[in-house]
Amino acid sequence: MRAYAYDLLNFLRFLAGRNARLADVVATDLFDYLDWQQHPPGTAGQTVVRLGAAGGAMPASKEREWR
Repeated sequence: MRAYAYDLLNFLRFLAGRNARLADVVATDLFDYLDWQQHPPGTAGQTVVRLGAAGGAMPASKEREWR
């Protein structure tokens, strides 16, 4: 049930970003949502942090230097 609630909240955030209401959703909005989940806006250029067993959290760009 928690996963369903999270997915619904995520979908409502997607709709809010488009200034759309739940009552106005059509089938193409669902396909757009699925695509949006694969490529959410605003994540370009952010640092990916990998959790290493020995060193804790580190930026992915520094992982190669660490090894």
